[in-house]
Amino acid sequence: MKKFIAKATEKLGLHKKQAEPNAPEAPQNEFPDDGRIRFNDGLISFNAPEGFFFLSPEGIAQKYSAADRPEVVISNENSTATIACSIRAENISNAPMTEVRHGLSRAFEQSVPQIRWYRNTLLKIDNREWFYAEFSSNQPGAYIYNMVLIAPYGHRMLAFNFNCIMADKEKIKPIYYDCIMSMKVEE
Repeated sequence: MKKFIAKATEKLGLHKKQAEPNAPEAPQNEFPDDGRIRFNDGLISFNAPEGFFFLSPEGIAQKYSAADRPEVVISNENSTATIACSIRAENISNAPMTEVRHGLSRAFEQSVPQIRWYRNTLLKIDNREWFYAEFSSNQPGAYIYNMVLIAPYGHRMLAFNFNCIMADKEKIKPIYYDCIMSMKVEE
């Protein structure tokens, strides 16, 4: 995903990098008592779905390349559904979100194998405007359903990727919507 975003932000002139964000708190095997996943010193949080757990650093390294590794990843038991959260150094705060949306959409279309769009829009969640993309793609070994949310975060970019195998789409999609609607973001 970072490659898609990098191409789009460069085209929009937003590619000037800022300092790297604070690392998340060390992932644990269990969620806090309130069931919320928190990172960036607790300023970003959402409700964790039942049956999900933190992926180990080794599991994250296996699933994501070093250049595209998210800070926090949770997954269901068989790793067919994951939620990844990242604060990226790309600065998208200088452009209107409509431009960000169009740039990211073009980058996804050029980079995602056999992309099939379901939704591509801007959403307001917790008083923040987000680029929201919902699509499927043909990845090696699986057909994947994705929900991506991207918003400016200071002079950086906050990105969430909710995905699952297509066979689980109808079961997982409402669970992901609940997570999205529970998101709280402070700066």
